[in-house]
Amino acid sequence: MARLRCWLHLAFLAALAFGLGVAPAMAETRLAGLRGGKVWIAVDVPGAELAVSLRPAYGWSEPVRLYAPDGRLETELEISRSATTETKLTLDAKGVHMLHLKRSYVAEVRVNGARVEVEPLAHETSVQAPGGAKVYFRVPEGTARFTVFVDNRIGLRGDDVLAVVRVPDGGAETLRKPGFSRRQLLDRLGASGLDQSGQPLSIATPDPTIAELSPATREYAAPAPGIWSLALTGADAGVWLEGIPNRFAVAPEDLFPPVEAAPVAAKVTLTDQAIVAPVLGAVGHLGPPGNPYEAKILGYGVRGDQIYLHQGPGGFDHMERLVQRPGVQSLVILRSLDAPTMKLGAHEGFVRAGEWVAGVLAAAGRPWESFTLQVMNEPNLEYRMEEYLTALGGFIEGLKAANVPMDKLDLAAPALGSGESPEIVDWPWIEAVIDRYDRDVDTIVWNLYRVRDVEDTDLYAAAVAKTVQIIHDHDTDGRFQDIVIGATNRVGGFSDDALFDGAEAGVWWASVIANVANTGQVKMLDYFNTLDSGPLREKGLFARDWRVKPQAIAQRAMGSVLGVGGVRRVVTDHPMLEGVASVTGGRIRLALVNKGWLPLKVTLPDNPGIALRQVIGPDADTTDEVLKGNEAILAPMSVYAGGY
Repeated sequence: MARLRCWLHLAFLAALAFGLGVAPAMAETRLAGLRGGKVWIAVDVPGAELAVSLRPAYGWSEPVRLYAPDGRLETELEISRSATTETKLTLDAKGVHMLHLKRSYVAEVRVNGARVEVEPLAHETSVQAPGGAKVYFRVPEGTARFTVFVDNRIGLRGDDVLAVVRVPDGGAETLRKPGFSRRQLLDRLGASGLDQSGQPLSIATPDPTIAELSPATREYAAPAPGIWSLALTGADAGVWLEGIPNRFAVAPEDLFPPVEAAPVAAKVTLTDQAIVAPVLGAVGHLGPPGNPYEAKILGYGVRGDQIYLHQGPGGFDHMERLVQRPGVQSLVILRSLDAPTMKLGAHEGFVRAGEWVAGVLAAAGRPWESFTLQVMNEPNLEYRMEEYLTALGGFIEGLKAANVPMDKLDLAAPALGSGESPEIVDWPWIEAVIDRYDRDVDTIVWNLYRVRDVEDTDLYAAAVAKTVQIIHDHDTDGRFQDIVIGATNRVGGFSDDALFDGAEAGVWWASVIANVANTGQVKMLDYFNTLDSGPLREKGLFARDWRVKPQAIAQRAMGSVLGVGGVRRVVTDHPMLEGVASVTGGRIRLALVNKGWLPLKVTLPDNPGIALRQVIGPDADTTDEVLKGNEAILAPMSVYAGGY
């Protein structure tokens, strides 16, 4: 007996065999056209077979990982940026395994001997179903309401997407997102031209009813419990659920029964290794001294600001931004030059720029040591490498000609952006800067907007380690550069606002801080940015009305540990458990992050007792309960802070 099941433009073939005392042989589930999201594989009998093909798409060499039922890493799959790869595995551990797919590849997944659910990305497209597909999802008993989301926006364009939702009694509703071109959307947004990298120079605040910016939605109140279906058609589609599990299956019987996960044992160790913690900052200035928002920004752990220098006809018009605040490190960025200076060419123009910046900083009346001076921003997105290196050399000449004390000023380069490089950072630019200007450049700075998913924040630590290796390998003078991460968040460019709000956004930032801090190698780590800045750019620590977002709560919680001195390296035995700690005056301060999907039963050996309060997570807004003792159960997707 055979039957056809489809998810996207792929087939599910089932052959059922029954015998006395033998469980039914599970048919093969074949999934294709998946760009990102998670595949959950429920293994009841050891020996399930998994095969994964990954065809490179627009993106970079981000890892594809398989996690075991206890949330620990099982393996990393083979990847390539030039050819399709295939990995075959046997799953012997009983329980639910998780395959974490990425948007940098189009995946085909085949599973034999296990049930399979798919969790598509929320707030982005992750499904290719040009020929149409039908899937099923479960509405649990007692659900008060839930929402179906359908989207088609990829950057600033979109293809036609159609979804038909069918309830158990047979009723149906249609959600549609018509396609649109980049030019059409820019016209509606009021974009004032494009920069050299093709991004809009500025965008007027659009009418919030512009349909292209938001997903199509349908909310169901007091929905009928049971198995619903969804038929989807679209070459690049986004579909997800909120209010109920965001899980789909190609057949109703493949949906997992609701089960409360048991806590997984994990251990935290506070080592004796003292480390230097990064300054936690944000992209944005603090405004004039004493303004009504300054205290709020500082109160949420921001200890580093950024001041952009735009050279205009009258020089720099915002000297009040350069006023020094106690305990705040400033990253000053030469952002743009006026037209006459640019016409002088890469070398001579930047000699003049160096002299101009020297004058601006001297006029601020601050110690030179309080500045980190960055030469341009993300030049790898706009310039050729040699052109930038020439400009950097000219800028250094200009600073020296203006008698800047180079032994006191912290000069930073090359401030890379997440562009076309197949690697997480455009490493050849860093190598070239050190090779040519090792004696003059004090700090290596890069920005990062490529690590969307909270499970992957360990990639920050790996990128820092790679930077340290390059600094040492290319050293010529025995003096090693500091490292600054100048701007970072989950996704670059124009992105769905919901990616930057809610518990997961806060946990993501807390996890990044933990990974970077425990390297002990980063001088400053800046979140992008302080304040939400408009449509598809609502990425701030604070909303435009200054509402505190979870990222600000994370910054304060982690900063309360890292900002007092005595920081110790924290290690754990579970990849979803991270933390930061400090020991001062006999007191231990601690912040722990459970970024995974399972509750963790955390043990802290050789300590008299821990007191932790959930600051981000499912109970953060409803309870002030303090977890005490040497063991604590940390809820999934949560941050706890406290100490003993």
